[in-house]
Amino acid sequence: MTETAEEKFLKRLEQFQDEISRLKSGYKIAIDNEHKDKLEIMRITSKVMRTCEAMRLMCGSFGRQYLDSSCLPSTPPKRRAEVDLGQKRGCERAGLLTVNRGVVEVEILEMEMEMEMEMEMEMEMEMEMEMEMEMEMEMEMEMDTMRQFPSRSSTLMLRRNCDGFLRPLADALHGGWTALVRLDLVDNHLEDKGVVELSRSLSNCRGLTSLCLNTNNFTEEGATHIGKCLQSLSGLRMLNLSQNPFGRVGMEHICDGLASSASCLRELCLGQTNFGEEGAENLSRKLTPPEGQEGMLKNLDLCSCNLKTAGLSALRPLLLANPNLESIGLSRNNICEKGAQILADCVGSRLVDLSLSFNEIGDEGMKRSKKMVHLLLIGIALGLDGAQELLPVVLEMKLCARSACLLISSVQ
Repeated sequence: MTETAEEKFLKRLEQFQDEISRLKSGYKIAIDNEHKDKLEIMRITSKVMRTCEAMRLMCGSFGRQYLDSSCLPSTPPKRRAEVDLGQKRGCERAGLLTVNRGVVEVEILEMEMEMEMEMEMEMEMEMEMEMEMEMEMEMEMEMDTMRQFPSRSSTLMLRRNCDGFLRPLADALHGGWTALVRLDLVDNHLEDKGVVELSRSLSNCRGLTSLCLNTNNFTEEGATHIGKCLQSLSGLRMLNLSQNPFGRVGMEHICDGLASSASCLRELCLGQTNFGEEGAENLSRKLTPPEGQEGMLKNLDLCSCNLKTAGLSALRPLLLANPNLESIGLSRNNICEKGAQILADCVGSRLVDLSLSFNEIGDEGMKRSKKMVHLLLIGIALGLDGAQELLPVVLEMKLCARSACLLISSVQ
């Protein structure tokens, strides 16, 4: 016996109900787990979405089929007589029926279009969820490897939204990951809570030489714990804490922590932390080596730190004690001509990259800074005299076969 459309739909509806019940049971097991199986929860969520989408498409197909004339119940005799009478007389009833039929068809077409648009949106959401699941699985595999072979791994990079793995990471670090030399956790939205948890374990990794925690939105609270952690990392050569708003108070704790590694620090990035003049004084006081010794700094990024000329002046001892500096970033610090003069007197002959963008160093500051090989001078209010000062520099670079990075605007 052939199944009718209604019977097929009922059968599919029962299958849908059974599938949803099964997924519901699996979801309960996943969330009742002590550690919550995050991957299983995401997998079930995605499966529910696909199952519901398939059922919705079938509902649409059944509805269109059911409204089709071949599936409509036969017209009652009395109604058929009225239609026949209307057709014979040429009255408006037949026309009215045609109009009504057209309205129904338009409504069905609109429903189909809405369903297609919703389906496309849900497919995009599903693709995004699948990509997130793949990323989660890759990170989970990395974390499994890290937990199993911590003594063999020397580098760990977990960038962008690995907050769900902070606890297993902290647990792995807590045991004293002696082989770990580089840890990169850039842009993971750790904030103060995450940084505090990480710092408690990170102090056990005494072999760490490179630490990147930039763009994690932690404040002075997080910086306080990072400072304590840094006291144990005496072999640190590279530290990047840029784009974290810990300010002057946080900078004080960071400087206290860096004092232990000041003699071997090669690269320090503290851009967009807004520590100001007092923070610059603290930095110079803690990191300047004793008289007669030279620092090892090669790269120093202090862009957008609200230094002003006074802050740059406070950094003078630190700059003088690090003649091997090759790159300095000082853009957006409200540095004037006097600041440029201080800088020109401090830097050594090895400096090849200097960023002074969006500072008002003017013509006089340009005269004192022109010996730098690479100058990034966007928005410095440079006048005609300052521009003329650059010409011999460009010619010298050409003769010496050196590349020039001279991006100059706002020439008056």
